[in-house]
Amino acid sequence: KYRFLFFRFHPHAYYFGLVMVVRSLMICLVPVIIRDDPGLQIFTLATIVVAFAEYQCSLQPWRANICNRVDALLGLLLLCLLVCAPMASGIQANKTPLKVLGVTALVSMASLGILTLSMAAFKHFRRDPWYDIFLCHHKERAAAQVRYIKTLITGSSSLNVFVDSDNLVNLDGLFDIVKGHVGVFCAYLTNATLTRAWCCGEIVSAFAAKLQVKTVKTQSFVPPTEQQLSNLPFYVTALDSTLSHYGISLQAVRDGLESLLKPDVPCYIVNPDLLLGTARCLFVARSLLKQRYEPNPLDREFAIAISASSDDDEALAAAGYIQVGLTKHLQAALGEGHVLVLPDQPFGSSRSSAMLAHSSTLSTTGGTTSPTSLSAWGSELSTDGMEAKRLASVDELFSRARAVVILLSAATLQCPKELVRIADFVDISKDREDTSEPLELIPVHLPDFHFPTKSFFEAELPRVIHKEDAKRIAARLKACFKRISVQLPTSSSEDVLQSQVSAMFARVPVPGKHSKGRTSGTPSKWRKYLGAAVASGSQPMHRKTEQEEMEEDIIIKHEDDDAASGCFTLAV
Repeated sequence: KYRFLFFRFHPHAYYFGLVMVVRSLMICLVPVIIRDDPGLQIFTLATIVVAFAEYQCSLQPWRANICNRVDALLGLLLLCLLVCAPMASGIQANKTPLKVLGVTALVSMASLGILTLSMAAFKHFRRDPWYDIFLCHHKERAAAQVRYIKTLITGSSSLNVFVDSDNLVNLDGLFDIVKGHVGVFCAYLTNATLTRAWCCGEIVSAFAAKLQVKTVKTQSFVPPTEQQLSNLPFYVTALDSTLSHYGISLQAVRDGLESLLKPDVPCYIVNPDLLLGTARCLFVARSLLKQRYEPNPLDREFAIAISASSDDDEALAAAGYIQVGLTKHLQAALGEGHVLVLPDQPFGSSRSSAMLAHSSTLSTTGGTTSPTSLSAWGSELSTDGMEAKRLASVDELFSRARAVVILLSAATLQCPKELVRIADFVDISKDREDTSEPLELIPVHLPDFHFPTKSFFEAELPRVIHKEDAKRIAARLKACFKRISVQLPTSSSEDVLQSQVSAMFARVPVPGKHSKGRTSGTPSKWRKYLGAAVASGSQPMHRKTEQEEMEEDIIIKHEDDDAASGCFTLAV
């Protein structure tokens, strides 16, 4: 019914019909309000025409682009008519108000120019916002790694770190940020970083601004050859169409890449043979902070475990990020509780019977193969078995855990160790279904993970796992995939990732976790549960007296009554 009022304009300018009515009304009111001064009438009409023309040009309201051009041209022609008509008619105008208006316009022009120069100088010298470290990376291959490194740096220092997923609003201002708002430029080099046009532009801008440049080389990085540098349009994706608009030439890109790879540029090499699990990102963060790297100690008292493929850097970094987020939730809800990333530490496995089909996980004795169950739970252990004796079995180790986050990435289905872990978790979870301390499995999939089809279980899985155990692993995997998986979009902003971590924590069966953000229920039972998990060699637990046990039972009873009251109120 009212379509004729809006169909001519874009959705963002649906109200422009009203603007046109107001413009016409103001033009008609000028000769009514100002009757005896033609000069002031002309000045007022010109001001109205120019103001509305400027607004129309900035808004671009018409759906047809030609209409926007015609509307602006009509405003210009009307202004010319207002200037030429009084000169041709020879009207007599009152000079006093015209002098005042002319001086006002001149002063306004001068003030506007001074204000513009002052704001430009202020922004140049203040450089707000300021980023101490700029992390240049390729989103598809290093989004989780850079995110976790930023979390580690900001969590242990007051430095401000730039990651485009959080801080970038307009791509047109990206290179300006590098040139004027960054202290240290760090290029996180994977196998695809230098093939991305935006990364090349950031590198060129960093050297043009003479910033302090550092590099981090991962295991997948391969430096470009001389031939590839000579044919940059084929090596860098969409180079001409992306950087030519910003005045960055091919020669500038080549000079920037050559400067980046020079030996005098500080470089941190991530060696997966020396750095286990999330320690790789921790090493990078400590190096950028100029702190001494020390590996995290083994934490035997944990409430949540995170399992990820030890061969996938993105999965390990995502596991570290989830660990930080879940730890904060546990501390906020209960005041205690720890989260353990399994690839960070070696574990012995007395439960797993999987026979892995690779030489690194099979030992040959007398021409027959026997499973090395220890390798399924971390790095290779010593042959004398001393490390395995020091650690508890899988059953004992996870008897203290409330939940296991299973991180699914592109390397999960090709990693025998991870497949064995998932199968063991499914078995443990099933054994503890009807107990007072169940183990919740929380699958979390990264963007590069694709859920397996029937052909994977029939053809590919027997090539990864020994045929004798492939049937068991397949059944456990299918049982795991029946659970709802939480998506973790690693290239998204911090707010999105935090909401996903909160969704994971909502599935953890933590006593005392209820609505309204308060800790009700039986948190003291949870503390008692965690306190009972004392590692071997630690101090013996304090045996409570009868009076202390009685006081604790009274506290627990009151907390249970409060929880029941809260649930009743919520139901009402």
